[in-house]
Amino acid sequence: MTQIEVCPIAGGGPEDILVLPNGVVITGTIDGRLQKIRADFSGGDTVAQMDQRALGMDVLPDGRVVFCDPTDGVFAVDLESGQVRALATQYNGVALGLCNNPSVAADGTVYFSVSSTRNNVFEAIKDVVEAIPTGALYRVGADGVVEKLLGDLLFANGVTVAPDQQSVLVAETGRAKITRVWIDGPKSGTAEVFAQDMAGTPDNLALSDDGSLLVAWVQPYGKKMKDIMALPQWMRWLIVRLPKFVQPKPDDRFMMARYGFDGVLLGSIDLEGAGFHFVTGGRQVGDWVYVGSVEEDAIARFPYAALEG
Repeated sequence: MTQIEVCPIAGGGPEDILVLPNGVVITGTIDGRLQKIRADFSGGDTVAQMDQRALGMDVLPDGRVVFCDPTDGVFAVDLESGQVRALATQYNGVALGLCNNPSVAADGTVYFSVSSTRNNVFEAIKDVVEAIPTGALYRVGADGVVEKLLGDLLFANGVTVAPDQQSVLVAETGRAKITRVWIDGPKSGTAEVFAQDMAGTPDNLALSDDGSLLVAWVQPYGKKMKDIMALPQWMRWLIVRLPKFVQPKPDDRFMMARYGFDGVLLGSIDLEGAGFHFVTGGRQVGDWVYVGSVEEDAIARFPYAALEG
């Protein structure tokens, strides 16, 4: 069985994991802290305190950490001074909505997802179950101009710029799908399916050291999910408005996958009762993959070799 190590941290709900160029591993918690994970995996130390929650993170060329705030937009924080600056808060004069995940291109352009313009992060399940797509993929450059690249996404989530800088991948949690949007080369301006009908519903995306794609699967995309989605729309509307204690509960599953950039699945893990569940993001750190979860007050790690097929 795959070895899972768990590290409790203060703050709650570490949604994403980030590896800085110097190898430091940090995560953001719901109380606005960015925490550096100790080398002995015994806990975290606060490196920055923000008013905004870091929901999805990446690093700008100047060393600042860029993150999505689910209520306000895309921001960058200087870890030395603690100064926070807004990069994108509106599109065509309208608030962006539920910003979720950024990815920084080599030229400093920030590509990011907006999951919903209907619901906040605490009611996001409504978008998925009701199957009303209002998500989109955007980008913002140094000039501050926000461009919309792709819309009609059912809870747009993880975003990753391809290693060759020719395309951007965006995950749709509600459709168990990843779409490739071409941003350069002969296909520039077009979009195509990268992976679909996956075994799990995708959350954050990240690159591994060898350039393959790490995909956090939050929940199985199996019979239970498909049966719910096959119900009439009015029944799905009702399900997400029932009291929380009678709504379907998340499965106790630890899931993650690795894909080549040709869309081929290279390896995956799917564990029940692992002591950590609902994986929302992960990054490779040497021989390990560190992962976060909005359902846990901890981060976890497992050997990268478990994803090698």
